[in-house]
Amino acid sequence: MGRYLRLPILLALLGTVLVLVILSQLVVRTSTVLIPAEGGTYAEGAVGEPQWLNPVLSSFNEVDQDLCQLLFRGLTRVDEHLRIVPDLAESWQVSGDGLEYTFTLRAGLKWQDGAPVTAEDATYTFRLMQSPDFPGPPYLSDLWKQVEVEQIGPLQIRFTLSEPYAPFLDYTTMGLLPAHALADVEAADLLQQSFNSSPLSNGPFMLERIAEGEIALEPNPYYEGPRPFLERLVLKFYPGESSVLAAYTDGEVDGIRFISPENLKEAADLPDLNLYSAPRAEAVWLLLNTQNPSLDDARVRRALSLAIQRQAVIDEALQGQGIPLDGPLLPASWAYSAPAAQEDNDVSAARELLSQAGWADSDGDGLVDKDGEPLQLEIVVPDSAPFVGVAEQVALQWEEQIGVRGSVTPVPQAELANAYLRPRDFQVALYRWMDISPDPDLYPFWHSTQTSTDGQNFSSFSNRDADEIMEAARRTVDTARRQELYARLQEILREEAPAIFLYQPVYTMGVRDTVRGVTLAAVYTPSDRFRSIADWYVCTKRVIASQADAASQR
Repeated sequence: MGRYLRLPILLALLGTVLVLVILSQLVVRTSTVLIPAEGGTYAEGAVGEPQWLNPVLSSFNEVDQDLCQLLFRGLTRVDEHLRIVPDLAESWQVSGDGLEYTFTLRAGLKWQDGAPVTAEDATYTFRLMQSPDFPGPPYLSDLWKQVEVEQIGPLQIRFTLSEPYAPFLDYTTMGLLPAHALADVEAADLLQQSFNSSPLSNGPFMLERIAEGEIALEPNPYYEGPRPFLERLVLKFYPGESSVLAAYTDGEVDGIRFISPENLKEAADLPDLNLYSAPRAEAVWLLLNTQNPSLDDARVRRALSLAIQRQAVIDEALQGQGIPLDGPLLPASWAYSAPAAQEDNDVSAARELLSQAGWADSDGDGLVDKDGEPLQLEIVVPDSAPFVGVAEQVALQWEEQIGVRGSVTPVPQAELANAYLRPRDFQVALYRWMDISPDPDLYPFWHSTQTSTDGQNFSSFSNRDADEIMEAARRTVDTARRQELYARLQEILREEAPAIFLYQPVYTMGVRDTVRGVTLAAVYTPSDRFRSIADWYVCTKRVIASQADAASQR
């Protein structure tokens, strides 16, 4: 009889399994997950105040740069790899001689009032900067005065250069102005325009309101990219970093625009604050005056560079907020090439170079000397805590490692520029190279023609081979050829050491953990923290798991 019971039992078991499978599928189908939802406000605290919400004037003020990043777009933009990529333009072509750049804008783009974005906007913007009355940064005017700007179609614009200039694309990232709203405005009248406080946007956000101490933005309905989840973005302005930290503690803001190394520990202890860090497109160098009698020998300059343990300087003076540099270009640059030999803390090599140059500790006091005179160097630095601390660490390492005594002289930034750098009246000076261009052009800093008072070759460096390389690199748009040229230039600058390339600063911001979707890649300027702003969210909604992907589409 047991034989006849097996079939019913087997069928019962199969039925149970089938029921369990069906139930499990129902559970999967009806289980829910949280996904980002539109709505909510993100408020961020920043040091400073807005002046002109106008992209051609924003270089004067980092707060203005932040707002213009959200309100305006250019023909091109800088991506997370610090490369120039299309933005409003869909493409561009460069003539074989490197003189003509023809851009084609994407069709269907609009300003917040519904007017189309056209080549007329680009033509107006760039011609504005050609005017002798242009009130913006002189470097923009100097460049655009040498460029012929021609609209050749509703969506096409051509730039003709007087001579090949490979870094030209960097200047096409400038946010465009709406010609239909400003066509009658001359450059001389630009500062007085109401547009500077009530701009028209072609970016992801547009102005909602301006109030005392804050500006509120809302999504631009005509922006063709992903619509931000945030219903409102508010920037609040404070007189100092301590005020911003206090505002976070009091719940006035959810984010902190910038956290300096000296305030990093305090910020790390704040409740519910997530810290985001990324390399910034800046570099800090110690400029060595090659015309100073103590530093006119490249072997001495090279020894000073090799004696520094860069990571120790960063850890001690910057709480780790920096990346050691081994040359004049940032590691992320497409033209960067690694050194053939060690650049960091090779004390034996440094001592040997000093000995070859005639410097030795002849009296046993621990300091090297020549003809009875010790090698003593004054380091002039901006009078702010991070830079003074960096210079003090360098001076300490020099004395301990190779017997060179350094003294640190802090001065106001303006005095450093006007009394020391421009007249070339210094031995060693700490220099902060800010907002490094995506293009690796080093001509302004190291070409021998830039040693005059108005030039930026503050080290008075002169090398014929280096000059010829920089000239050739500017004339060609062939990336492979430029890489070859810049590889050789980096070798020369490392060997001749007109500067000690110290570190690349790290940018750090803070955001409350209730704000999600925040990511931070390499930043060209702090404004680039908003690259991922469309993905930031504070609200969520619950949907069936199987429908989550479809529900997340914007």
